[in-house]
Amino acid sequence: YALYHGSETMVPLAKDLEALDVYFQLVRLRYSNKVDIHFRTLEGDVPTMQVPPLIFATFIENAFKHGISYRHSSYVHASLQLTDDGRRLLFQCINSRHTQTDKQPTANPKKGEGIGLQNVRKRLDLIYGKDYSLVTESDEDVYRLTLTLPK
Repeated sequence: YALYHGSETMVPLAKDLEALDVYFQLVRLRYSNKVDIHFRTLEGDVPTMQVPPLIFATFIENAFKHGISYRHSSYVHASLQLTDDGRRLLFQCINSRHTQTDKQPTANPKKGEGIGLQNVRKRLDLIYGKDYSLVTESDEDVYRLTLTLPK
């Protein structure tokens, strides 16, 4: 998917969700019962809208990279839904946070917003201008990311 569609500006939402579903299947195999993994996607028919390819995958990969501990219980919960008025797509990803020594060996030791998130913001700015919202929140134990896109 990344090779064939990653360089496109936009792809059908259904195609991106298929790739996400496969990714979640793989991480469930990798972590088995050690990590609480949930992905709730749109119920019923997927809207015929276009999204930037791999935009959601970037956030999911970050959640696993930075939110999983081998010493403590960890989780990654993601959801995709339409807003109440049906005019916007709402993506949320919530994951556990742990001290630096509890993270996976591949975790980035830098604090603050990393290059991946900065690049996503630039991409979204180019595609949507000011017609999107990307909000990140974190506290000691939880990291939350909410992305809202026009439908």
